[in-house]
Amino acid sequence: MNRILIPNPILFGATPPEGAVLPVTADLGGLDQYLALGLVGPAATVEVAEGAGWAALSYPHLLTAGQTLRLRRSDPQPTLTTLLMLAPVADLPPDGTGTTPAFVVSTDLDGYQTIEGAEITLDAEGYQTITNATATADADGYQTVKES
Repeated sequence: MNRILIPNPILFGATPPEGAVLPVTADLGGLDQYLALGLVGPAATVEVAEGAGWAALSYPHLLTAGQTLRLRRSDPQPTLTTLLMLAPVADLPPDGTGTTPAFVVSTDLDGYQTIEGAEITLDAEGYQTITNATATADADGYQTVKES
């Protein structure tokens, strides 16, 4: 299976002596299936643990849920160390939740929107109310409609 990977580095400066510990989870952005490629910048140590004990990371390394990543750097200089990483592209709908949104909004060339999936009613003057949504107005009075 081909996966699309995009650059998603981790930048870090000096850490406490015990390091910065990052659990690898299957949650969105949880580092699962990220590919660690190497370090650039001031010297640092990157270790991985799966269960008990830490081992130096050898590159390239595919992170998997259940592992723990530890970043350690004692050098206090302001230049950051970069852990080069590639992240898998998530196959999510535009709302980013992993669920299919009820509303699909499209905009025509004149800027008018059509909201598919909206349940509407018309009043006597022709104004629409979306009955399965809530609206939030900004400081200028423009509304953002969200599924309710």
